[in-house]
Amino acid sequence: MSIPVIETHQIEDLSILDPVNEFISQTDWYCLAKRPSGPQNPESLKAAPTVVVKSIIDPVTGTWPFQVDVPRDEFGFIPRNHTLKTTSIMRQGYGWDDASTARRAPVIYAFFQYLNSTFFNNSFTLDGVPEEVSGSRHLWYDESEREHIPGWGTDVGPSGRADDELEPTPVWTAYANAKTPATTRLALKNNRGLSNGAHRDWYGTHDTPESEADGLYTLLVNMNPTWKYSNGVELVFHETLPPSDDVGVHNRRGYGVGRPTHIFGHTPGLVILYPASAIHTTTSPGAQDAFLASKVAFRVKRKPQ
Repeated sequence: MSIPVIETHQIEDLSILDPVNEFISQTDWYCLAKRPSGPQNPESLKAAPTVVVKSIIDPVTGTWPFQVDVPRDEFGFIPRNHTLKTTSIMRQGYGWDDASTARRAPVIYAFFQYLNSTFFNNSFTLDGVPEEVSGSRHLWYDESEREHIPGWGTDVGPSGRADDELEPTPVWTAYANAKTPATTRLALKNNRGLSNGAHRDWYGTHDTPESEADGLYTLLVNMNPTWKYSNGVELVFHETLPPSDDVGVHNRRGYGVGRPTHIFGHTPGLVILYPASAIHTTTSPGAQDAFLASKVAFRVKRKPQ
């Protein structure tokens, strides 16, 4: 059994978030979605074609990509059988190390430098456990990235398919996350990649020594300008247990998910640092807001002492 050690800090001057949120609002989000043609249930979603959604947030309505260009009825509502249901979390990929993040997203890198120097004595680099960004497969064929992006031209994802938008190879160590009340993350494709349950940001299994994750962390920052307890989006951490019939077991890695040990509200400007081996999940948002459920994430590695 292990209980994660979590470190938190609070950005007091929330104006520091403004240029980052402006950059986020002008940058495309990527996700996967399905447009079911019948009753919305897991089987109909599996049968419906997967589509890649690439969109910025509408600057007037504040709507997320899953609502873009979806026909509405005479009362202004999205018909149930036309709603695009997101089947992956929405993300923006920025970079896979310090150099690439500074080159591709200088505003994001400057934000990381501020956090690193203000709260962590410049202890970290962006060389942590990489993450995938579903829907961003075309980046592997962007000629401007030929000499830079890891696996360019040869990346085929864990499934072995070169066009695999559902299971892209993990690359990104600087990115943004977002959720919406309409997000339906299903465990598609043999339970790989889209589990919405508690998970680690590390690929160790239940019998991998957690010491192998020493020095690897995730740094999260809540980017929302406002929040109320009724809005949800709490970040919940759990103890790690051996797998057994008495506990929930992660469907790919096999570790047991124990009781909650820490719960953090989606407080604006809250900075959370946790070990990559920490089991965690985020509750679904209870309100629709353009920035309510957005976070900037950095997968970091502690510098040698």
